[in-house]
Amino acid sequence: MLSPLRRALPIALLCILLLSSLIVLALPSAAYSQANTATPTRPRSALASPTPSVPEPLLTLTAASAMIFGNFERLPTATPGISEIVLNGKPHYIRFTATWCQPCRQMRPAVRAMQEKYRGRVNFWDVDVDNAASRSLIRRYNVQFIPYTVLLDARGRTFRILEGLRTREELDGAIQALLANQ
Repeated sequence: MLSPLRRALPIALLCILLLSSLIVLALPSAAYSQANTATPTRPRSALASPTPSVPEPLLTLTAASAMIFGNFERLPTATPGISEIVLNGKPHYIRFTATWCQPCRQMRPAVRAMQEKYRGRVNFWDVDVDNAASRSLIRRYNVQFIPYTVLLDARGRTFRILEGLRTREELDGAIQALLANQ
C-alpha cells in the first residue's frame, strides 16, 4: 500500500507544472507591459505582436499569453498623429499601419517606391493606429485590420480600399486607376 505522501506526489507535481506554465505564459506580458492595461481599440494584424523590440520567442509567448488571458494592450507611440486628411486638389493614398505589424513592415519598400514614382501627383499619408490622435480617422474609414489602405480622389471621396498585404504591382495598379479616374 502506498503512503499518503507517495499518493499526493503526482498530484503535487501536476499542480506545480500547471502553475509554472501559467507563470511562463504570463511573465513576458507582465515584464514588457506598461501602466496602461485598457482594452485595446487598435486594429489587428496577421501578427499581433504588441512589443516589437522583444525577441521572437518571447513575442510568441506574449501573444499566447494575451490570447489566453486577453491582455493585449495599446502601446503609445512617439510618432505624430494625424487627425484629419487635408484636401489640396490631389488624390490621397492613406496607409493605416503600426510598428508591430509584420505585413505593414513587408509593404514599406513597395509604398516607398510608389511615393517616389508618384511624388507631386498623389499625397501619401501614414496613419499610426496606435496614436490616439488618429482615432477619428480609424473610425471614419472603419479600419478593423492592418495593413489597410484607403485611396481618396481629389475631392476626398473614397475611391478604393485595399485590405491586407499588397505587392508593388497591386499598389501601382490601384494608384494608376485612381489617377485615371481624375
